[in-house]
Amino acid sequence: MKISKITKIIKDHNNREMLFHGSISFPIALYYDDIKKYDLEMIDYHWHNELEIVVMVEGEAEITVGSNSIILKVGEALLINSKVLHSMKSYNNTNAVFYTIVFHTDLLGGRDSAVFIKYLEPFINNKSLKSLPFDSKQDTQLFNFINQILHGFANSNELTITKLMFCLWECIYFKYNETHMIKNNEESKLDKRMKLLLNYVHENYPNKFSLEDLAKGAYMSVSECCKLFNSYIAMTPYQYLTYYRLNKAAEYLKSNNYSIGEITSLVGFSSNSYFSKKFKVQFGYTPMEVKKMKS
Repeated sequence: MKISKITKIIKDHNNREMLFHGSISFPIALYYDDIKKYDLEMIDYHWHNELEIVVMVEGEAEITVGSNSIILKVGEALLINSKVLHSMKSYNNTNAVFYTIVFHTDLLGGRDSAVFIKYLEPFINNKSLKSLPFDSKQDTQLFNFINQILHGFANSNELTITKLMFCLWECIYFKYNETHMIKNNEESKLDKRMKLLLNYVHENYPNKFSLEDLAKGAYMSVSECCKLFNSYIAMTPYQYLTYYRLNKAAEYLKSNNYSIGEITSLVGFSSNSYFSKKFKVQFGYTPMEVKKMKS
């Protein structure tokens, strides 16, 4: 088994990551990544059915999970629950180097198994439980299993890795069972409504639309729409629209097939100068500077 690397998140219009992690018969993958290797030095919002454990190796990272921003440092790890929107970028001007263990629950038990029903299903179905932080100083046994997986993955067989994952999940489950598993799933409806809002933006970003159009497209009031954006990603709808347009512009710039004027129009801006100004604020470079770097 190999340790892989990723430099780009490929996702569909619903923000779901398209990459299959591991294989059908052994659904787990280990990645060793450097945030600077990603486009624009960030991992954009996405979600997947698998659970994910991020383990910091160097620097610091800011991980946004649902409506929470978490600063992760060396010696710390974060478990991200299934189907939860999340993003990542470096923090405090440091580079961020990290491992990620991405695994499907099928690795530990099929949906009809007692293990899944008793120890996995309550966890992944608890939509109020979006993430769990771990500290190597406090969670020593848990980190012991994480480190065995990280350092033994390349040279171990499937049986050994599965055994270690069972041990790791036992630590996670019993440590947090009483405080987290009993929470209800009220937030699941909010998750679905937030995804409707994001889908509307992603499908209509090249066009002009009002806040009323956005709210109507997701079957809610304007006030509900604004509250969800603020709660989940700490932005107004307009700020997120600008953020998404600029990210799409960066993708067009990377292809080097379009002029800056064409890109301005393609992503929904009406003014080249305003587009360039916003682009520099978000990325630290003007579109022309990026275009020159890519040529």
